[in-house]
Amino acid sequence: MSSATGGGGLADRRRRSPTHARATNGAGLRVRPDLAAPLDAYRAALRDGPLDDGLLDRCEALVRCRIDRSAEAGEDGGNPRERAVLAFADQFVVDPHGIDDGMRDAVLDHCSTAELAVLVQWLALADGMARFDAVLNAATEGEA
Repeated sequence: MSSATGGGGLADRRRRSPTHARATNGAGLRVRPDLAAPLDAYRAALRDGPLDDGLLDRCEALVRCRIDRSAEAGEDGGNPRERAVLAFADQFVVDPHGIDDGMRDAVLDHCSTAELAVLVQWLALADGMARFDAVLNAATEGEA
């Protein structure tokens, strides 16, 4: 797995709690509050899918940890399913082109194709929003 973003190891980046990662959300929605309702509806639709909320939260926390060094990612996955999904999520945010057949198949060993589809959509949303927030947080630090 790539470590293109530098910093400590994956376990070091996951030591923090996912609660803080969710608390850092929102710079983009403060600038564009009209997007909040559609975004919430999209997130709710993904949460109604086949993956459990806890795993989605951990993936989002990992993404935010990679993008915003102050965010907290939580602990390493405790079972083979979580480890495969979190390794996939980590690679997705670092370089999605680095996800090879073996990494995809490791997730499919524990998840259905429908779960993989929800996972990729969730990661794309979390990655995009984390980057959106990071840019806007940096741009608005001197304001207010």
